[in-house]
Amino acid sequence: MVFIFISSIISMIIVMYRVNKSEAFLEKIRDYEKINKRKMNKGKVPISFYLKYCGSLLLVLLFVMVVYINAWAIGEMGVNLSISLSVCLISLFIADLFWEKWKVRLYYDQEGFFIKSEYIHFNNVKEIKKLKKGNYSLVILKNGKELKIKDDLANQIIYYKNK
Repeated sequence: MVFIFISSIISMIIVMYRVNKSEAFLEKIRDYEKINKRKMNKGKVPISFYLKYCGSLLLVLLFVMVVYINAWAIGEMGVNLSISLSVCLISLFIADLFWEKWKVRLYYDQEGFFIKSEYIHFNNVKEIKKLKKGNYSLVILKNGKELKIKDDLANQIIYYKNK
């Protein structure tokens, strides 16, 4: 029971950190909207974002089910550790589903977009290159600054820039 309580506290701390980061990003967008009197549009959240977290959540739930089925062989301590780990992971996956979408969703208007808490004009984008490692792209700005972003965001930038 102590393990479940400790894992719940750790999960809450991590979730609140993610909520705080998400709210800070959205606050910058709201400030931009107030100053420029323009509404920011939201790009689509890719289906791969949901599939990744739902698949992981299903694996954790499968793990919990196996632990419950074999509880007599694992013992009370093992069951408590397994449940506490599961509580922690489930809460993190659910928090990511609700509060981490801002990392894969493009917030844009007719002139530019927000990436990593910074507004960038479409005409300041010099080039977007696909990186060989993982599903990342490199956005190269005209001032020489480079931003490493996910491919889903890069595809949205290309789409809305050419729209």
